[in-house]
Amino acid sequence: MVQDDLQNGVANVVRVSSNKVGKQEVIAALVANVEGMIKFDRKITSLKQLQGHIWRTGFEKNELNGVVFDDVPSSLQKWHSFGIKVRYHFQ
Repeated sequence: MVQDDLQNGVANVVRVSSNKVGKQEVIAALVANVEGMIKFDRKITSLKQLQGHIWRTGFEKNELNGVVFDDVPSSLQKWHSFGIKVRYHFQ
């Protein structure tokens, strides 16, 4: 992806060197590229997959929490009582 972006002149792409650089330099370049893709809201399958893994892991480890507006639980219960299929999990 980085190579394609470099060839296509995409702004703010950081070259990931394969010539005897340390692990930290490679990680820093990859992080910079991912952050750039997020900043510019790139619609790239691999980026969306990475974001999905980050979200899933964060929620599973309770490192991330979602915000639910006050009216959501009662609305979900109401819809469920009308026979509308809804999925929710309250902790």
